[in-house]
Amino acid sequence: MKRTYINQVQAAQELGVTQSMVAQLLKARLIIGARKVGGRWQIPTPVKRRAANDGPKSKQAQQREEFLANLPQVAERYALHCCPVSELNKHVAPDSIDCIITDPPYGHDAIPLYEDLGKMAKVVLKPGGSLVVMVGQSYLPELLVVLSEHLMYQWMSAYLTPGGQAVQLWDRKVNTFWKPILWYIKGEYHGKWIGDVAKSDVNDNDKRFHQWGQSESGIADIVSRFSIEGDTVVDPFLGGGTTAVVAVALGRKFIGADKDPDAIWITGKRLRDG
Repeated sequence: MKRTYINQVQAAQELGVTQSMVAQLLKARLIIGARKVGGRWQIPTPVKRRAANDGPKSKQAQQREEFLANLPQVAERYALHCCPVSELNKHVAPDSIDCIITDPPYGHDAIPLYEDLGKMAKVVLKPGGSLVVMVGQSYLPELLVVLSEHLMYQWMSAYLTPGGQAVQLWDRKVNTFWKPILWYIKGEYHGKWIGDVAKSDVNDNDKRFHQWGQSESGIADIVSRFSIEGDTVVDPFLGGGTTAVVAVALGRKFIGADKDPDAIWITGKRLRDG
């Protein structure tokens, strides 16, 4: 029977992990039957991961296994949880969070995640606390309806990435250079005034840790606008962990979650390595 091969992007989709993690699995020879042809990986489908105990473990594999078995809860600094957004309130006390800053997946299939996000935020945010969520524009009307069922809509800000390449939305015939940031409040807002245009540094488009990752400069602007030093900030869609790294560096306490263990591992390494 002839084997069918796929590329790294397709393998990431099939496994439900990031492309960077597929690259790490390939480097560690942990995908069965994968081969390199002409400088490109060919990966047999269905994709099968070799168990960590199927051979000698690399030092990194051992570190990752130990890390995920003992997720860090660093007092006064940060905590990480491997769980979907719908289960995060099991780990976070009600009315305890100052601000949720997050960048969930986009697309029509992701809309139920925003329902889970709204429900979780309504429970864990302090009265007057903020939900700050980056969104795509294609399904913006639907997301506004979903989130408004749980929290009070406050404003929509713009996030700019100067020097970045425009995102082409072929079905809408639009080249877009900005991204909406929806701002919701639990109850009534009594915080500081906030400018409604955030931006990254010019040509700062860092994708080292996640294919859809945001730059540290851009996230720093957002964290600084919507929270203050000493606040507890949550990101339930960690991805590459940039919000975690920035929030801790800016003197915020941080709680992060992601259903993908690889996202937890990458974030933990970045926090640990400083």
